[in-house]
Parts: sequence; structure tokens; C-alpha cells
Amino acid sequence: MTGVLFTVLISTVVIVDSHIWRVIRKPLAPFFLTRPFCMSAVISSCLGCFFVPLLDWVKAHQVFRTEGPKDHFTKAGTATMGGLFFIPVGIGVARFATGKSVELWGVCATTLAFATIGLLDDGLTILRKHNYGMPGWFKFLLQVCHLWI
Repeated sequence: MTGVLFTVLISTVVIVDSHIWRVIRKPLAPFFLTRPFCMSAVISSCLGCFFVPLLDWVKAHQVFRTEGPKDHFTKAGTATMGGLFFIPVGIGVARFATGKSVELWGVCATTLAFATIGLLDDGLTILRKHNYGMPGWFKFLLQVCHLWI
């Protein structure tokens, strides 16, 4: 399944790369998005080999309600908080690929703000030992407030 997902994603990135110059209307280097995507995928995969067992060791697992769908129990024991390793990788590769870009700083700040909200939600889920992290209205409020800043 992972191979199929990776194939679909890389195909999509290559297709977007082949047509993006028409949208931006300025010449770009070949494989403008493909190289950073592949770099991020490889680095995240390598770090995942270290961080996923670490998250498993500290018992950072998904929590499911007993009255929920039975299909969800197949994911029991799956490590959560994977954004701890792949979001910084994506930001680092973006910085490497684009250099010092003011627009990139804005995207990085927004990504980190939303990642922090997700981290707080996952952390509350793990600490409380049930799948009710932050209330939905509070997450929405945090997201909207961030967008106004």
C-alpha cells in the first residue's frame, strides 16, 4: 500500500512539475517540486526508522473508543505524533531548496503553528488516555486566531 501511495504522489508531483511553468509564467528549473519532494520522502523515511520505535517505546499510541467502529481497532498500537519528525524535515528541505525567501518564512510559521495545535491535541489525547483531545471549537478558534495574526 505504501508503494502505491508513493507512486501516486510522485506521479502527481511530476505532472504538476511539467505544467507549473504555465501557471507561474516564468521559467523554472526542471523538476522544481520533484527533487524536494523526493528528498523529504527519503529523509522522513530514514528518520521514521528511528522515531517511530521511539514513539512506540514511550507509548505514544492512538487511543480509540470502545463504542467506535470495529475497523478502527486494527490501528490500535499505531504510534501518533509523527509530525514531530516529518514537519521539520519538510521545512528544512524547503529552506534548502528555496534559499532565503520571505514567502517561505510565512509558510513555515503557519505550518509550525498548525503543527503545534496538532501536537497539543495529540498530547492531550495521550495524557488523558482517551481520544478526546482539545474540543473542536477550541482547535478551530486557535486556527482562526492564527490566521488573523
